[in-house]
This record gives sequence, C-alpha cells and structure tokens, in this order.
Amino acid sequence: MPQHVPLYLVLMLSSLALIASAIGIALVHALLRRPIPRQESDQRLKSQAMLDREWAALMQQIRQMGQDRLLVAIEAIRQDPTLLDDEARLAQILGLRRPASARFWKIKAEEILRKFGYIAW
Repeated sequence: MPQHVPLYLVLMLSSLALIASAIGIALVHALLRRPIPRQESDQRLKSQAMLDREWAALMQQIRQMGQDRLLVAIEAIRQDPTLLDDEARLAQILGLRRPASARFWKIKAEEILRKFGYIAW
C-alpha cells in the first residue's frame, strides 16, 4: 500500500524549495551588478591606450603619405556618422564635384573607423 506523506511535510519542502530559488536569484542578481574588478578595469584602460597609440600612428602614416582627403573623410565621418549615407554631402566636404567620387574615400574611412570602434558595425 502506498504511504501518504503528511501535508505539512509537503508544504515545508515546497517552502524550502521556494526559499532556495529566491536565494539563487538574489545571488545571480548580485553577481550581475557587481563592480568591475580593478584588474579588468586596468586591462580595459591598457587596451584603450593601445588603440589610441595605434590610431595616432595610423593618422601620422596617412599624413605622411599625403592622403589629405582620407584624413578629411575620417574626421568628417567620425564627427557625423550620417555622412555614411550621404555621399553628396561628403563630396562637398571633400571638395569633389560628384558624389560617386566621394564613395571611394567613404569606404576607406569607414573601414578604418570601424576597425577602431568609432562607428558600429
């Protein structure tokens, strides 16, 4: 014959299960809201500093190569990312007569800016 479990025992076990899940949720919440440890923060700063150095070196290299239009395109798109969709305005900024001519400089500038995270993919 099957034995019956007393109702108070069932209620007590289910209450313990609820309390355990509430504690688990509280722990997960606390872990997600934890502050960034100093080591991770330092690594982010180092990687940002490295990116800044690479950016400065690339800009210097572009200047030395005499690619003034590329520099202008990079700075213009960096300040106003909507220029990626407006080749006519970019052509005016670059001093070009046709928007199709600005497309080349837009593509090069966009590639560089995406690599360094100045505009999102």
